[in-house]
Amino acid sequence: REPMRIVRATREQKPIALQIQPQLIGRGFMLSPDGSRLAVNTSASAIPLLIDLRRGTTVKLEDTGLVEVSSLAWAPDGRQLAISGPVAGRGRWGVHLKNVDGSGEPEPLVAPENIEIHLAGWTPDGETLIAFGGRPGQARMEIMRVRRGKAREVIHLEPGALSSARLSPDGRWLAYDSTATGVFEVYVLPLSGPGGRVPVTATGGMMPFWSPDGRELLFRRDRAVLAVPVKTIGTTIEFGAERKLFEWDTARDWAIAPNGDIYGAEPVPGAALQTTIQLRTGWFAELQRLIR
Repeated sequence: REPMRIVRATREQKPIALQIQPQLIGRGFMLSPDGSRLAVNTSASAIPLLIDLRRGTTVKLEDTGLVEVSSLAWAPDGRQLAISGPVAGRGRWGVHLKNVDGSGEPEPLVAPENIEIHLAGWTPDGETLIAFGGRPGQARMEIMRVRRGKAREVIHLEPGALSSARLSPDGRWLAYDSTATGVFEVYVLPLSGPGGRVPVTATGGMMPFWSPDGRELLFRRDRAVLAVPVKTIGTTIEFGAERKLFEWDTARDWAIAPNGDIYGAEPVPGAALQTTIQLRTGWFAELQRLIR
């Protein structure tokens, strides 16, 4: 993988790189509730990094109890991280809760199962995680509730594949992208009250994120970052006309701070990892010589 740098953008300013040491960042990129720290997953590792955006320092969060980290979700009080990923044992995934100060042992929230689990966020009361995932060979994706000490509760079966999902600030709506129509589009699913999913896009969209006040939904379409206004009336939700904010060529992960700043991870220009391949010829003749 390529080294990734952390960048920040606003609605008026294109992304600029922060003075933070580039990292090999994998899936998982979440801002703390107060916007001061960034939790990221280092690729092919079970050790997330906590990056202090004000000081530019990085701390490893050791001992997650997982073989690899897939996704992260800050608890509403900012003191703990929920972490999902494979556990020891073939094909089994779990969700663990870990204190961000490194103290204590990781706390399993659900019994490990043969299903991938990716976190979308906590409800404001800190009691419930919303997540999505799928089983090997299963055509549909499950959207689920995860509560401490209780079995997972499947709340929606999605006919397409999902790549990302985010819970609204009030915990009432889930925005996600899905290939149900053959291409990725953005939808919103009510988590309380009647009704099914509501389409947000019709010409493609991925990686949705809510604004801090929940009045806008941002998403990606190719190189563009777009936004649509959101209006809720009781148990219904409506979306206005989309508008383009700016273009972002290379960002792979992003998150929105409480003040509206947008943080992302993008490859460091010209710093792609180089892989050396050694090719040896005549090895079969050498093998025959050795075994005679």
